[in-house]
Amino acid sequence: MAPRTTALRALLAALLTATAAPAGAIVIDTFEVEAFSVTALGMGAFFAEDPQVGLAPAEVVTGTRHVSVQVEPGAADSAQARLTPGAGDSGAELEYFQRDHPLNHFPFFGFRYGDATSSGLIDLLADGANAFEVSVLADPAHEWFLSIHPSLGGAGVGILPAVMQTGGGTFHFAFTDVVDLTAVEAADLGSLLFNFTFEAVGPILTVLDIRTVHDPSLPVLPEPALFPLVAAGLVALAWTRRNRRRGQGPSPSGACESSQSRSQRVSSVP
Repeated sequence: MAPRTTALRALLAALLTATAAPAGAIVIDTFEVEAFSVTALGMGAFFAEDPQVGLAPAEVVTGTRHVSVQVEPGAADSAQARLTPGAGDSGAELEYFQRDHPLNHFPFFGFRYGDATSSGLIDLLADGANAFEVSVLADPAHEWFLSIHPSLGGAGVGILPAVMQTGGGTFHFAFTDVVDLTAVEAADLGSLLFNFTFEAVGPILTVLDIRTVHDPSLPVLPEPALFPLVAAGLVALAWTRRNRRRGQGPSPSGACESSQSRSQRVSSVP
């Protein structure tokens, strides 16, 4: 194998290795700091919110958490999101207290991080991450929905429509199903909004943790800065292979070797 081809293969291997397994993950929210209790009432404040700032970035990405609860306006509905930090996993408890029967209403519990009008606040692809990981506690039969809304510079850059899950556990949501990655290549996200909802009155959904992870069963996404390097390496390797098939592959001296020269060299080998 020609030295130049070997070098190109080595470069590609290094680049692709750098985009594979992660060194860690970004914590979106541990739900272990800064208490909140937000209640929405259909006959009153049907949309309630609590913007929290100055939180530890190691616990809450960007150090900001905007909590909101919304129910059907004018209906006898009520819902609450609450967090009481304590020992171990606290978790944000989401509860639908009352629904105006027989109407088919849903409350919405939102957690937004960062600033929707900004950019460069959330490095979504850091550490080789390729999915969101959401851990929850819930009754086995409790059906709930999650939608995810990323934004960059005041505009949405994708959406995960409401996806239904059942019961508790740890759930992965691939970036490729959520974010327009061609928009994220240029700059990091400004904000992330996670919206939870469910129809059942009574059962509590407890959100324990949200973070980014690397899931080997999902597509590996290289860091944006490596995209051009990987592409250039692939083009160079393809060009070298094409020329070698045509008998014009570069020799160590940089000159092209003719068919006659190759024949003479091969025949001279004992």
